Amino acid sequence: MPVLIVTTNLDKIAVPMNEAILDLSKVTAKVSGKPEAYISVVLNTNTFMSFGGTLEPSALVEFSTVEKFSVDKNVINELSEAVCKNIGVSKDRFFIKFNIMNPNQIAYDGKTIADFIKDLQQQK
Repeated sequence: MPVLIVTTNLDKIAVPMNEAILDLSKVTAKVSGKPEAYISVVLNTNTFMSFGGTLEPSALVEFSTVEKFSVDKNVINELSEAVCKNIGVSKDRFFIKFNIMNPNQIAYDGKTIADFIKDLQQQK
């Protein structure tokens, strides 16, 4: 149930949207260890934003998941490289914000993620 949201001040014409979203989805699945079927990627372009006091190309990256997640150098590097490659913003022009979501406050397919996880565990 990981979600990757990338917000950038780059124009949508400057970003190959379909290719970027699909590649970011694969990278998100890899670093989260979850099947790509449960990954959601959002790419927001044309956002008014500054970074470091300038309007040069920049981004804000948010990685959210409902389970405990270990943020290590490998995860940071994989996500950073994917953003640089797909969005075209250098590593020193964005932050990555990691969030743990409460599974009781996120819904999927008509039920909370907590209930979805419980149903999966009962099927085992």
